[in-house]
Amino acid sequence: MSYEFKTEILGLEMTVEGVFYAGEDATFDCPGEPPMFEVEAIYYEDEEIDTSELAYETWKRLEEEAFKKAHDDYDPY
Repeated sequence: MSYEFKTEILGLEMTVEGVFYAGEDATFDCPGEPPMFEVEAIYYEDEEIDTSELAYETWKRLEEEAFKKAHDDYDPY
């Protein structure tokens, strides 16, 4: 499911776009997959940000926030 939300990074409001994967339950022959959020792009005032320049700590915080926001908004129905 494509997902977009706004967040604050380094004091600036940015838009994050990505894909939310709901995950799959484990079965007797498959370990399943946890839910995850894959960030595709980050924008500040309609300009795409080069995420390779973000500090590791900022990137990890962003991934966690993205997952939490997308997971909280996810409705399988």
